[in-house]
Amino acid sequence: MNLICESQDVSDYLAVTAEVDHDHPMIAELTSKLAASSQDQADFVKQSHECYQRLTIGDTPDKSKPSFMLNDGF
Repeated sequence: MNLICESQDVSDYLAVTAEVDHDHPMIAELTSKLAASSQDQADFVKQSHECYQRLTIGDTPDKSKPSFMLNDGF
């Protein structure tokens, strides 16, 4: 598969949109809590990923959120 970027500017891919609202107050609050409880950047990434996994894995399909709705990031 040959992927072609539409833009060479990474900020174009990090912009807030209706689908990707990483500036939402609840997301900002959770990010702050995870950062405060992290020992370093690697620990922050690990905790963020584990939080993401808990959100995407539910007891039943109706309790899970589709992974395309939650961007795991890095």
